[in-house]
Amino acid sequence: MFNCRPSVWMSTYQFMFWFSYGVYLPFRGLWLEKLGISDADIGMLIGFGLAARCVINFTLTPLFHKVGHLIPFLRWSMFLSLLGFIAFIWIGTITPTFWVLALLLVLFNLAIGPAVAISDAISNHYARDDRLDYGYTRLWGAVALTVASACMGWVVKNFGVSSVPIMGAIGLGATLLGTLMKPTVPMVCHHDEQKRKNIFKVLCCKETLLFLLVASLLEGSHGGYYFFSTVYWKEQGLDSDTIGYLWSLSTVSVIVFYLISRKAFAKWKVSTLFRLAAIAVVLRWGLTAATNDIYVLVFCQILHGITFSGTILSSVRYVEENRKHNYVSLQSLYHAIPAGFVLAVVSALCGWLMHHSEINMFWFMAAMGVPCIFLKVKDTVPNKKEEQPLRNEAFASA
Repeated sequence: MFNCRPSVWMSTYQFMFWFSYGVYLPFRGLWLEKLGISDADIGMLIGFGLAARCVINFTLTPLFHKVGHLIPFLRWSMFLSLLGFIAFIWIGTITPTFWVLALLLVLFNLAIGPAVAISDAISNHYARDDRLDYGYTRLWGAVALTVASACMGWVVKNFGVSSVPIMGAIGLGATLLGTLMKPTVPMVCHHDEQKRKNIFKVLCCKETLLFLLVASLLEGSHGGYYFFSTVYWKEQGLDSDTIGYLWSLSTVSVIVFYLISRKAFAKWKVSTLFRLAAIAVVLRWGLTAATNDIYVLVFCQILHGITFSGTILSSVRYVEENRKHNYVSLQSLYHAIPAGFVLAVVSALCGWLMHHSEINMFWFMAAMGVPCIFLKVKDTVPNKKEEQPLRNEAFASA
């Protein structure tokens, strides 16, 4: 087993994980269409998968709140995800019926659902010890998405849509191998792990509910983009290469955002970051709905760094600035509700809009950002006095 610094370990994981995600995400709608699944049913299938992520993050993930559980849990999640994805490709291709695909997608998402929440929790631990910078490690995920989406445009054009799930499986296998490396600095607990609050008590907090509402609207506004933009642009006459480059451009903007985030937004309040993301959401999806002009679409894709990364950075900052024994529960709630349940609902609605309505789904997505311009998430100042002794102890043990 290879040993490496925590920053290298997490950067490697982020690159491998988001490469496999970037391979599959933009083009899975085309693959499912090839299997004979309609737009509306694709939305339902994706909704089932995201609902499964919501359930697993709401129930199982919070149980692994002890630092010693996090890395082993992540390894098991990736191993089961690889098995589930292979089964999805194999059985789904042989029997491409709606309910068979739905069952396979649910099983796969139950396995992979905790991965992002747990990896974020690991990043937060090491970031508090100054062992890594969250924005920098996520930057490698954005690089991977850029490479994957650009490459897959060419791969799909030359080898067909059937290559999409195969490349996704290879990416997941590489991710699993990356998690088997061992960080040279062990994870050190920053709080009494027995004081972890019940997830329902955390959820019932008014400040948490407001945070989840804003994050849900902003995160959920990307549902139609993630799952149907490729199909939508294909119907508008854009070729696979152009679509791949548009996706790549959006991830390049993410890279730039993370590169500058530490200096540019370090002094920004969480509420201000959320408001910036909200304004960008309204502008981006409104313009995307209004025109298919390639220059306008290029501008809209550049805004992805603010709409997507801005929402993530705001959410991570909110979790970091709250009491530390809540952070696993908050991470789980964020990935269960905004990144799980709400995305599932929006995906299903966008699939229905594409199939049964003349309303452009991007207008619906733009409307989701409007309330977030006026809602204000409470800014919380972390308790530095509680953390300092534990931080010094962590450095001493390293």
